[in-house]
Amino acid sequence: MKRPSSLVAAVVGLLLFLTGTPLQAELQWEKRLVTHEAKLGEDSVSLSFPFSNPTSKPITITAVETSCGCTVATLDQKTYAPGEKGKLDVTFDAKGMSGVQQKTLYVTTDTSPDSTTLTLRVTLPMWLEISPRLLWWKEGDKTDAKEAVITVNDQAKIKITSTSSDNPAVQVTLQPDSGNGSRFRLVLKPASTKETMTATITVVAEAPGAAPRKYAVFAQVR
Repeated sequence: MKRPSSLVAAVVGLLLFLTGTPLQAELQWEKRLVTHEAKLGEDSVSLSFPFSNPTSKPITITAVETSCGCTVATLDQKTYAPGEKGKLDVTFDAKGMSGVQQKTLYVTTDTSPDSTTLTLRVTLPMWLEISPRLLWWKEGDKTDAKEAVITVNDQAKIKITSTSSDNPAVQVTLQPDSGNGSRFRLVLKPASTKETMTATITVVAEAPGAAPRKYAVFAQVR
């Protein structure tokens, strides 16, 4: 008795799934997620996504798109012969960033209308944290000083080298927090609250072997 074609197709599909044989010509990626723990001052991170062409036909990479301009992807070539290996090199500009940064790449080939999604996840060490980043007064308030707390990474040799205001109507002082060498108080005091005004306070931090970083704190009378 002849089996229905639909049943045969289902069996073939199951066998292909179980054996890992691709249903269509696609590149095989060693990893679709690459992670990296960056060192302090590592402002540029370079990683790779290795792949191979396991099929019997050449495959051409027609496009590589990234989720932001800080991520640049490069290939040695675009077309890969059967059995040939390659890698997608990725450079991530991490300057001024901290914490976990996740970037996405979309790779399209001439063998499939759907793109392959690759993920780059980089953990960058914190230099310092400032809280809050906005200090404000109401019009007519007393000109009492207000402060933000700066917490410096105590495992790195971070130094706050300067603080400045772009508005001379706001006085800025930096004071160490007694009993805690990794905390500082950024104290702001307006000369007057009679009318609305804004100021941007710039905090500059430096670490050995790394470019200085600037952090902004905002002051407002509103």
